[in-house]
Amino acid sequence: MPTPAQPAGLTLKEVRESFDKADADHSGGLSVGEAAFGGLEAAAFAAGDSDSDSKLSQDEFIVASESRAARLGTASATDLTAESTRLQALRRAQKSEELKAKRDAKAATPSTAADNSAG
Repeated sequence: MPTPAQPAGLTLKEVRESFDKADADHSGGLSVGEAAFGGLEAAAFAAGDSDSDSKLSQDEFIVASESRAARLGTASATDLTAESTRLQALRRAQKSEELKAKRDAKAATPSTAADNSAG
C-alpha cells in the first residue's frame, strides 16, 4: 500500500503550529521574544509587522515565515506559498482601500486657505 506523499518543505500547518507554540500568553499575537521562539529573528519580525503594532498576528507570522524560508533558500510547501500570497494580496487591497478613503475624505474637506481669505 503506497504511503501519502509528504509535502515538500515548510508547510502551512507547521507554521501555524509554530505560532501557537510561540504564543506563550495566548494573546493571538507574538511579541519579538515570542516570535524568536517561533523561529523569526528581530529583522524578520520587523519586516513582517505590516501594521506596525509591535506584534505579529498569525497572518503576519505566516507571511514572515514564508519570506524567511525563501530568503534562506528553504523550500516551502505549496499550501504555505499559496496562503502567504493570498494574505499579501489581501493586505495590499486593504492598504489601497485605506489610501482611497483618506484621499476621498481629503477631497470632501473644504480648503482652509479659501476660508481664511474670505474673512
